[in-house]
Amino acid sequence: MRRSEQTASPVGYGPRDHICWVYRGDEAWRAALVPFLRDGVSGHDRLLYVADKDEAALVDDLAGIPERDALLASGQLEARPLDDAYGWPDGSFDGPGQVARFEALARAAVAGGYRSLRLAADVTGLVPADDAGADRVVAYELLVDAMGARSPWTSLCGYDRARVGERAARALSFVHPVHHAEGDVVLARLHAAE
Repeated sequence: MRRSEQTASPVGYGPRDHICWVYRGDEAWRAALVPFLRDGVSGHDRLLYVADKDEAALVDDLAGIPERDALLASGQLEARPLDDAYGWPDGSFDGPGQVARFEALARAAVAGGYRSLRLAADVTGLVPADDAGADRVVAYELLVDAMGARSPWTSLCGYDRARVGERAARALSFVHPVHHAEGDVVLARLHAAE
């Protein structure tokens, strides 16, 4: 059975765990990001970090990982800007297509000898200010969760509470089996079974 809980720590999670991390500011994100990815190094996961930043800023975010440069050089760790990882040429949001791409990456990671694909993604930039746009991201997270329940996938989805409204933060936490929320406690969750 998949874990379903509120958490204060981004470590101790493995394949099929899908965590929503609502935070405030870059420093709080890095405080979750680095331990989450370090945990994947010890678990021998393929590591992918995605955020709405250029590659140099992404690599800077990973400075707290002592073996960062060796991991990047070996290909075990990759950092990709949000537009590149979620890039849709026409600017539309293709949730099912994105889920299929991530599932293929997860299966390729296992075929390459890794335990799973461990994705840390600050996806705040996907959430538009309007409720309808936020609802599309919530629907996408449900699709991701269904894939993650059956795939070699460990995911930390970051949402900056300073840029994502209260309604969106609560809805996004609701559709993740595990969530961290600063002040946005969600007492129930909707997510896929294995």
